Amino acid sequence: MLLGQEKQGYYITTTGEKVEGYFKQSDFNNPDNLYFKTLPNEQFRQLDKENLREYGIENMYKYIRRTVNVDLSEMNDLKRMANNKNPVYSKAELFLNIIAEGAASLYSAKVGTSTAFFYSLNSQDEIKQLIYKKYISSAANSKVEENNLYRQQLYENLNCGNRPVKEFTTIRYTKSDLLNTVKAYNDCSGSTTVAYTNKGSNEYQLKYRIYAGAATVDFSVEDALVKGQEDNAGSSIAAGFEVALRSPSKRWEYFAIFEYQKIKAEVVGFRYQNFNTTRSNYDMDARAFNLYFGARYNLYFSKNNKIFADAAFGLCRTSGDIYIKTEIVPNTSPAYTIIDQNFTLGVRYSNTWRFGTGYEFKDKYAVMANLETDKEIGAMSQSQVALNGLISRLMLSFRYTFN
Repeated sequence: MLLGQEKQGYYITTTGEKVEGYFKQSDFNNPDNLYFKTLPNEQFRQLDKENLREYGIENMYKYIRRTVNVDLSEMNDLKRMANNKNPVYSKAELFLNIIAEGAASLYSAKVGTSTAFFYSLNSQDEIKQLIYKKYISSAANSKVEENNLYRQQLYENLNCGNRPVKEFTTIRYTKSDLLNTVKAYNDCSGSTTVAYTNKGSNEYQLKYRIYAGAATVDFSVEDALVKGQEDNAGSSIAAGFEVALRSPSKRWEYFAIFEYQKIKAEVVGFRYQNFNTTRSNYDMDARAFNLYFGARYNLYFSKNNKIFADAAFGLCRTSGDIYIKTEIVPNTSPAYTIIDQNFTLGVRYSNTWRFGTGYEFKDKYAVMANLETDKEIGAMSQSQVALNGLISRLMLSFRYTFN
């Protein structure tokens, strides 16, 4: 198992034993699906939630197992929704997700098909549910009504500094609003708030990157006057911006790249005939805008080191100029004729495939090599003679990830 697929953490058993080690990357919100090992070279084993009292993953998650009074009323299914606005409490043992800890603490738990929030105060041992309930009102033609008792609870219990009632009437039953209320209470009380990000589980991440590099270019032409080619040489510089969607395991990424490419290349073409030899020098100065869509696989060797391989399909828009110098040498005479032509490359749209591999340090700094298959460029001389070219490249580049 690679470090990109594991997180440092701990768990506490029902007997009070604390065990530190590594959790397998999974849905950390689900205690039925937790895999753990104490040493890096061990195999993961599934934890029995019946033996768990608490577990935590880095600064992302902390869960505690508690018995609380909870209203289990249905919130989303109209057929099962209650017609009583008041909470109906039952004793239930839940794994509570600690969102924030301090003088006041905030928790959440999955209750039926909805998320319920809870709070506690250091001055009290009891964890209490913040009540938000949807119900069918018989007095309003079976209309769905809301009981927003949680606002009164917050006003009466988490009101530091005598904040007016109106500041509590707009608080929504959401994680962000409730967390802000808890933080405000703790700040006013002189208490530090420890918040858990709840990220790093089964969540996709957007990564933003830039890169720049240089390449060797293989340039060839398709010209009716050319029967052979030699002295192929060229270079290219490029810079691009990438947006990648990284999977929760960090192994797979799906990306889009926009790139600007500057190309200079030269090739010599020749044709032998009965009476003369034609030798043409094609000198190209072109530019391309490339758009790539692809997938990448990451292989982690440690927390800070990984290699990767990717493949992408590219759409290309090329333009520029080709200067052609042609020498016609008669086979029976040392004299020769020189013809100069300048082709303006028309805008040409084509496609290509790009394959790459590389190394990245700390998920920030990467060096990579890319091989790109032929893409077409096109030209038209003043005499309306068509000329087609093909370019491919092998590029070495450096990449930086912003987040």
